[in-house]
Amino acid sequence: VRGLLCVYCIKKDSGWVLTLTPLVAIRALLKKWWWVTAVIIVGLLGVALQHRSISFILDILFERGTVYDPFNIRTGVFLSVTVFVQAVMLYLPLAILGFVSLIRNRRWLLLSSLFVVSALFILFHLIFYQRILLFMDLALLPFAAWALTALLQSARKLIRAAVTTVLLVALGTLQFSNILTRQPSLPPVLFDEILSLQRLPPDSKVLVTDSYYGPWVYGYSNQTAIAPGLFHDEWTYEQWVIYWSADANKKALLLKHHEPPLYIFSTNTRPDEYASPCFDQQSRYVIAFRCSE
Repeated sequence: VRGLLCVYCIKKDSGWVLTLTPLVAIRALLKKWWWVTAVIIVGLLGVALQHRSISFILDILFERGTVYDPFNIRTGVFLSVTVFVQAVMLYLPLAILGFVSLIRNRRWLLLSSLFVVSALFILFHLIFYQRILLFMDLALLPFAAWALTALLQSARKLIRAAVTTVLLVALGTLQFSNILTRQPSLPPVLFDEILSLQRLPPDSKVLVTDSYYGPWVYGYSNQTAIAPGLFHDEWTYEQWVIYWSADANKKALLLKHHEPPLYIFSTNTRPDEYASPCFDQQSRYVIAFRCSE
């Protein structure tokens, strides 16, 4: 309170005098509330490092009309709420049981706050709520672990061993079954085209015109992948915009600086977009570039 009022008493010959001294008050606050200083410093660092993301969020909130730029704000593929609930269904009842029990006993209030805040983001679909699903998962696990431990401790030794074994076997079976049966989330024809890139000459470079397919080409082609804003990309966003809208001759001029052999993987090709002697259509989505310097 003394610090907030910025009041400091000094002794004079004529008596006590009240003096407003903000510096002394700030010093007292920093000594007493060192954690406030730490939070402020971390917040300032976060603003400095993520100023583009923060500006983008403000544009969305206040409808300032900023055009979305994938080169400035990196996006990702996130789980839906339905898929998340299916994934955590095995321990969700335990997590709810543990949460209720600990709240009633007034324990783990900080972790409970993480759970409540994450739940509010997800329930009301607040901005970037799909990113919060990861934090919700982290908040659920300790509650589920506490409830499971409490239940096992109240059971007999043989029952504890049986339940633990069944859980380990079930989780292991689900995990390995998912690994063995999971298929790429691409149409089979498109995935086969990406696999066919493995038959290209060694040290080939594949220019992927759509960044969505960049990771797929990078992972399954065994070739050097170049995609907008990814991997070995040397172009700016403006250069990519020019390339996407250019005709065949302009495309050839833009691609001449790439070392051969160079191939293009394009899934949305316009008619006559590559109608030039410099381009050789290898398959439905693969085009060879023949005019490298």
